[in-house]
Amino acid sequence: QSFPSAVGLADKHDFSHVSRLLDVGGGSGCFSIALALYWQNLQCTVAERPLVCEIAKNYISDFGLSNRIETVAFDMFNEDWPAGFDAIFLSNILHDWNDEKCLHLLRNAFFSLPKGGKLFIHEMLLDDKKNGPWPTTAFSLTMLRFTEGKQFSLSELTELLLRSGLRDIENKQGSAFYSLIVATKFQ
Repeated sequence: QSFPSAVGLADKHDFSHVSRLLDVGGGSGCFSIALALYWQNLQCTVAERPLVCEIAKNYISDFGLSNRIETVAFDMFNEDWPAGFDAIFLSNILHDWNDEKCLHLLRNAFFSLPKGGKLFIHEMLLDDKKNGPWPTTAFSLTMLRFTEGKQFSLSELTELLLRSGLRDIENKQGSAFYSLIVATKFQ
C-alpha cells in the first residue's frame, strides 16, 4: 500500500544530492526501491528487524536492485545506528511513538549523520489546531488507540527536531496527504 506514495515521493522530490541513504524501519523496502529506480546514483540500506530484512530482500531482488539496495538487521531503539550515510529516511515511523521515544530516534539520527547530512521524514501532518485535514485526523485517532503515538503538527515535529540538534527544517508537500520534512545536521 505504500508503494504508490513511494513512487510519488521519488518523482516529486530531488534526491540527486544523496549518494547513500539509510532507510530506518524501511519495512518492505518500497521507498528505497522507488528512490533507487528513479535516482540512478543512489545506494540505499534498509535497516529493519531480521525477519523483515529477509522479506525486503525478496522485493529488492524482484526489482533487480540487489546491487544498489542492501538490508541490515537492526533495532532502532537499542543499537547504534549505522554510520557512513549522507541521509536518513524515516517514513511512518514517528507517529507510532510518544515524544520521548521520538526524540530518542531523532537524536540517534543526528549522531549517525555527518555534518551537512540530511534527515528526511515522511509523515502526514496535522494542522496547528490539530483538527485537520480529516484523513490525518482519522489516522491520528487510530494511532492513539493502537500505538503509543499520534500524528504530529509541523510545529510539534519542528520542536522535536530542534531539540535533537537538527536545523534548517523544511516542509515539502508529498503525495496525497503526506509531507516530506527535511532537516540538516550543521554541527
